Amino acid sequence: MSIGSSLSFADCTLRNACLTNATLRNADCSRADLSRANCTGCDFSDSVLDATCLDRATLDGADLSHVSGAEGTLVGATLVGADLSHARFEDADLSDAD
Repeated sequence: MSIGSSLSFADCTLRNACLTNATLRNADCSRADLSRANCTGCDFSDSVLDATCLDRATLDGADLSHVSGAEGTLVGATLVGADLSHARFEDADLSDAD
């Protein structure tokens, strides 16, 4: 699924969403609730995830390169094989993330 670039999902609630292999490159997802979302293989490269809740989300194989995720939460998130190169997660909670 290619949703496109430069979209805004700021302040959206997408709990339990299935975004498998979605392209969200350059998206603004700040303050969104993506808890328990399936984001396997999702392309979030160059996106803003500041203060976003990704608690218990599945991000296996996701592209999170060049992401800004300041003050976000990824408690219990699964990140197996995710690309986190040049990602910034200042003051983020990564407790129990794999």
